[in-house]
Amino acid sequence: MKINANGEKVWDKTFGGIIKNLLNSMIATSDGGFLLGGSSDSPISGNKTAGKYGSYDYWVVKINANGEKVWDKAFGGSDGDFLSSMIATSDGGFLLGGYSFSPISGNKTATNYGDSDYWVVKIK
Repeated sequence: MKINANGEKVWDKTFGGIIKNLLNSMIATSDGGFLLGGSSDSPISGNKTAGKYGSYDYWVVKINANGEKVWDKAFGGSDGDFLSSMIATSDGGFLLGGYSFSPISGNKTATNYGDSDYWVVKIK
């Protein structure tokens, strides 16, 4: 939900698929929009157009200043991957961080060293 300086609602939106979708982080983008990030257990459904790789995947949604979805992307392997933090980078991209239980699989190309590991993904 976006509110103005007086606390009045400007708009509200929902994003998700048919199973669980968890928002953990959001940041303003240089174009006046926002990047929403969390984890999703949903396949393509609802207004989620990014596919599913395993249990939970990182799921990021780019919206414009009016709250309209610009794109969504999923990142993950065959097991659970949970996004917990995001930052904008100086080159116009984003760094996504969280933890992963997945081995190399799906679109995850970094190895897993044990039960769960930090997993950092750079997108542009």
